[in-house]
Amino acid sequence: MAKENKNLSVNRVVGDLLYTIASCYRYLGNEYRVKVMDYSAAARFVHGLDIDILLFAERPAGLNKLKDMDENIAQEIVEYLKTGKINTFEKLKKKVPVGLLDLMDVNGFGPNTLKIIYEQLHVNNREELIKAASSLRE
Repeated sequence: MAKENKNLSVNRVVGDLLYTIASCYRYLGNEYRVKVMDYSAAARFVHGLDIDILLFAERPAGLNKLKDMDENIAQEIVEYLKTGKINTFEKLKKKVPVGLLDLMDVNGFGPNTLKIIYEQLHVNNREELIKAASSLRE
């Protein structure tokens, strides 16, 4: 039983990464809304899988058949399962302050607010934001 839970934790990691990629595209703007929807749907699917996603490491077509998943996303999942990385995400990390993305779900911290915080305050993560806000009180 413990082995099954451990393997399903890979599903959690992959799903979380897909959600992070969706958040990166959300940060980049409305022109990426289809990608946001596709990556979010793929993340929900992977999180909901009750079988180990590692079974698809050699067969990305199987993911497409299970859930009409975008073929590129299925290939990226296999890329992650084989290498521990998704090249698309590595490129996005150079454009997007990934450390701030979790704030987008906080009321008032949408993509536009995060862009201002990042570009004007040069804040890259939650801890830096807290430090910058604290320094304003001094």
